[in-house]
Amino acid sequence: MARINIRVDDELKEQAKATFEDMGLDLTTAITLFIKYSVNSGELPFKPATKKQIENRQARAEAESDQLKTYDNVDDLLEALNE
Repeated sequence: MARINIRVDDELKEQAKATFEDMGLDLTTAITLFIKYSVNSGELPFKPATKKQIENRQARAEAESDQLKTYDNVDDLLEALNE
């Protein structure tokens, strides 16, 4: 059995341990599951994104949520902006 040493912030390690313990896992088992998933599927168990991609997703979700105020004409928009 191989041993892997990684450096991680102490607080992050403790948060991870607590999170995984809530799931019934120890840190070693959780990391092993992550590695096995990545090897078996050829991908990460999540989709990494840049800050810009996250902002774009949030803006798209906001636009699609029907919670944005709309205006019938430019004058109404300008009036609202000046309020």
